This record gives sequence, C-alpha cells and structure tokens, in this order.
Amino acid sequence: GWNASDRFYWRFELLGHHVPPEVEELAEGYFDSGDLAMAKAAFRLLIECFDDYAEGHNYLGLIALHEDDLEEAEGRFRRTVEVGRRLFPARISKRTYGSDHKTRPYIRGLKNLALTLNRRAKYEEAFDVCRRLEEQCGDRDAADAHRGTIHLNLGRWEEAAAAALRLHGLFPSESFVAAFALRELGRS
Repeated sequence: GWNASDRFYWRFELLGHHVPPEVEELAEGYFDSGDLAMAKAAFRLLIECFDDYAEGHNYLGLIALHEDDLEEAEGRFRRTVEVGRRLFPARISKRTYGSDHKTRPYIRGLKNLALTLNRRAKYEEAFDVCRRLEEQCGDRDAADAHRGTIHLNLGRWEEAAAAALRLHGLFPSESFVAAFALRELGRS
C-alpha cells in the first residue's frame, strides 16, 4: 500500500486487529449523512489499514449500489462474505448467528449479495445465496424475501406470491411483492 514501507506513518501506530470505534463512527457518519464521497474515501482507507474489516467492504458495496455500479457492488459484497466468514468463532451454532456480532458482516454480505445478484439478473446465483442464508445462517425470512423478488423478476408468479405471503405479516413491504404477483395471476 501507499505507506507499507515507512513505519512512521500513522497506519503503523494505529495498526491493530480492529478498527477504532471512533474512526468507524466517523466513516459511518459520512455515510449516514449522505456524504458518499467522504464515506467512500474513509472506508477505502480503513479496509487498506485493517485487513479484517468486512463492514468496510459492505459499506463500499452499499455506496456502489447507490451509484448503480452493480459490478463493483457485487465484488464488494463477495469480499464482505469472504472476510466476514473468516471472523467466525471456531464453533458456533446456527441459532446464535443473528446475535453474535462476529457473524453479522457475513450475514449482511449475503443479504446484500442476493439483492445485487437479483438486480444484475444473475438469478441462479442469487437463489444459491438465498440457500446459504437459510441453510448456513438459519435466516429463512431473509432468504424468502429475496426469493420472492427473484421469482417476481422471473415471472414465477405463484412462487413469488407464496414467498411474499409467508412474510407480509412480518414485513409490510412484502405485501407489494405479493400484490404484484397476485395481480399477474388475476387475483387480488
């Protein structure tokens, strides 16, 4: 990297295993306020300085999605999944995935990857990511939410309606997916 050869740069003074929380909050603040140029610069710097910062790749993927750069977003979310998987504890139960902070980047990466693959019309790959969400992470709800929109894009109205109707009581937005699919089937 740009400062790898000189130990007196600040990178080496801060280098540890984790991003300092105040630095992460600063970068997230740029993202939350909509200053995506500053957020992008901050997260790029953080992932260069901290090899295991999966959330940095996730944020860069979200920025790329916002900029409609789907190829970049896909690459960032794949990297989030890869780095996030390495952060897992040695032994972990599926039922604790959602509550263990170390698994969250992996799960977020999978969810965002499914969304991006669907937008890129890579439907079979998106279905595979949904399978991983359900089988590896025990998150059937997120998997079915993504499956519903994938089925909708493929014109598989029955499958889209079934997935969305299972979830519409939990997530009101799924009612839209169900409504679109049912309308195509001539039902309301």
